[in-house]
Amino acid sequence: MIKFIKIIASKLGIDRAISFVLIGRFFSFLSQPITLYLIARFFSPSEQGYYYTFGSILSASIFLELGLGIVLTQFASHEYANLTWKSDGSLTGDEHSQSRLLTILRKSLKWYGILSIIFFTVLIPVGITFFGSNRAAEDVNYILPWVFLVFSSAFSLFIYPILTVIEGCGKVAEIQKLKFYQLAFGAVSVWIIIYLQGSLFAASILAVTNFLVAAIWIMKNFRGLIKQLKLRNDKFNYNEISWRSEILPMQWRIALSWISGYLIYQLFNPLLFKYQSASIAGQMGMSITVANVVQGTAIAWISTKLPLYGSLIKQKKYCELDNLAWRSTIQALFFSILFSCAAIIFIYFIKIQFPNYGQRVLSVSAIAALLYSNIINIIVTSLAGYLRAHKEEPFLINSLVGAFLTAFIAWISAKYYNANILCYSIAALNTFIGLPLAYFIFKKKRLDWGIEKIKLEELGKLD
Repeated sequence: MIKFIKIIASKLGIDRAISFVLIGRFFSFLSQPITLYLIARFFSPSEQGYYYTFGSILSASIFLELGLGIVLTQFASHEYANLTWKSDGSLTGDEHSQSRLLTILRKSLKWYGILSIIFFTVLIPVGITFFGSNRAAEDVNYILPWVFLVFSSAFSLFIYPILTVIEGCGKVAEIQKLKFYQLAFGAVSVWIIIYLQGSLFAASILAVTNFLVAAIWIMKNFRGLIKQLKLRNDKFNYNEISWRSEILPMQWRIALSWISGYLIYQLFNPLLFKYQSASIAGQMGMSITVANVVQGTAIAWISTKLPLYGSLIKQKKYCELDNLAWRSTIQALFFSILFSCAAIIFIYFIKIQFPNYGQRVLSVSAIAALLYSNIINIIVTSLAGYLRAHKEEPFLINSLVGAFLTAFIAWISAKYYNANILCYSIAALNTFIGLPLAYFIFKKKRLDWGIEKIKLEELGKLD
């Protein structure tokens, strides 16, 4: 029986990393309805709007992070091709690769330390000013929850580069296991705070839990890596990494792309919050949460393979890379469509059987549009991940065009129409502009890089 299950899992592309993702998502499927119920039960519509808009504003940290996280993952995956992990959580292998990897991690920790301070000092007054401008501000206790949320998130931001490097160095399954722990402990903490009438402090406790779980996990499993970061060995040249020539060219492009990505969904809640109402922003926030649970599950078939892409590119194994990328994309699309259909049926059932709770989300057709947009985004994410694994960011134009059009459509829809029109318009934009442009860039870069020629040479060597 166990052998049969393993065969089925292999056919479906479910490896150890994806299994942890699925466990986490299964827990989400069980926990999210509880969280949504508690929010609907104990929060006023205005508090619900504040709760979800908290997350949207907080995600603005991407403007400060400047895309370094994804650069670190790709950089680490290339260097890890010549390294291995020891039992104490330290790295061993080629000294040159080890030196480069530890150096970039040290420099990144310094940058993220500065970033965390900026994050804290900027977002607290910005958030208080923004949330205070809403007409529901007098009825919602938002200042202290917001301060605690930003403070704890700043600590999480500081240790973020360590996690990205660990993931880039082949520990994808372990990172997914960590995320499950964060999800489980975080959900229980949120439930307790909401039940105890803690209101918006539920958002704060989630950030605190995420940081504590990650920090404890790093010290328990990768104490050796932390010691290596502190150790200075004279045989390594710690100045061999040129941030300007090796990191910055990709980082600034990724930064613009990620800032553009922020506009895809995170801009919706603040705009609806401003031009419609806090309750409508809450409907959009809860609807996006449902859509993101679906996409977050399906995208695992791609995201867990990205560090391996870098190693295969380093070794010029493009035949294996293309087979892996194609298979992962098809599997991600299959499960995205499957889970999207299930989500639509579930939302329809809730709206019919429990209308008081069903009204806390957008219409079924609007949620279907969000889910459809996510299916399109999975294809774009796959194409982008393939190209970015080459330590370049050719999707900058696509991201900028998409961001400008998304921001414009979201502003027009929120100010003059409604949330449903916003969802339909974004789905059309992704279909007729985003996807075709992404495919064009993908084909062009493969041609420019001579990938087909490399594959023919590789096949010739195999023969």
